[in-house]
Amino acid sequence: MKKLFKILGGFLAGISILIVMTCSWYVIKFYPRHADDLEFGNPNFSQKILIATQGSTYKNEVVQRLAEKLRAREVYIKVTDVSNLDSVDPDSWAEIIILNTSIADRMNTRVSHFLDMVGPIENILVITTSGGGDFVPPNLEVDGITTASRLNETEKMATRIFQMI
Repeated sequence: MKKLFKILGGFLAGISILIVMTCSWYVIKFYPRHADDLEFGNPNFSQKILIATQGSTYKNEVVQRLAEKLRAREVYIKVTDVSNLDSVDPDSWAEIIILNTSIADRMNTRVSHFLDMVGPIENILVITTSGGGDFVPPNLEVDGITTASRLNETEKMATRIFQMI
């Protein structure tokens, strides 16, 4: 009987280690990181666009491609992390583009709080990535796009955002 408990205990310990390793891999591979602050264009331009994002390969590439499309215009673009949204004055920006990740069918809490705080505003566009791209944000009162983070579709997403603003 003791031998059976030792085998069962070893089996459960192995399964537990496998679960911890899988969860760690998922967090390292897919969990969004902090986005670096960037600026494009002249801050004295009248049209100003804020892009609040989370750091990921997909989001970084979408932001870069969108900035390339906007550089032909006289526009100032500031890129910041979504954690800075609580200090954003929506009236200071012609457009606010927010790129965030849905985890466990929930929008980023800082994004959700910001949207609740400012209410429905026409100049905000929220892009939410989720595993399958099928996340539906609850009661979103701004323009929104949900998508999967497919690196082969960054140009298509940047073009879609460009057309919407």
